[in-house]
Amino acid sequence: MAYTDENELRKRFGDVEIDQLSDPLRTGQPDTEVTERAIADADALINAHLSARYSLPLASVPAVLVTIACDVARFKLWHRNAPQEVRDRYDDALDQLKMFAQGLLTLPPDAITGDAQPVQSIKTAAFAPERIFTADKLCGY
Repeated sequence: MAYTDENELRKRFGDVEIDQLSDPLRTGQPDTEVTERAIADADALINAHLSARYSLPLASVPAVLVTIACDVARFKLWHRNAPQEVRDRYDDALDQLKMFAQGLLTLPPDAITGDAQPVQSIKTAAFAPERIFTADKLCGY
């Protein structure tokens, strides 16, 4: 499932930026494969985080995931030369994805209808015997 496309990237960041970033050899001809690869990388990253909590594919793509996908794909297009604003947006996107994976953020109900119900988390408990050496028992030593 694609969370964004090249047209959405162009709407958000402008034709000039996307054309320049998708033409790494500076031939004057943007390479759509470069953009598609960045979008695929963004999709894979989003799926990796969401699969911890949700069954995929989702029923629909909520706006928050479109924003995250655009920010991740833009960062991937910049490679190592990303300006601070692009890095900050990428870091924010990663933080949000981690919160989805941990259940601190949830997807809207219409995105998880059908086969994409939340995955049940398993709760564990640990039991241990009472401590032998406590601060009170060791106080005189």
